Amino acid sequence: MEPNKNKDLGLAALKILAQYHNISVNPEELKHKFDL
Repeated sequence: MEPNKNKDLGLAALKILAQYHNISVNPEELKHKFDL
């Protein structure tokens, strides 16, 4: 498995979850929060 793919999938999943919960997502913020 490629680590970068995992990161991208993780960010994509977080974005989808955030959209589902009507939260605006800042990818940079998420990277810091989840240490991606």
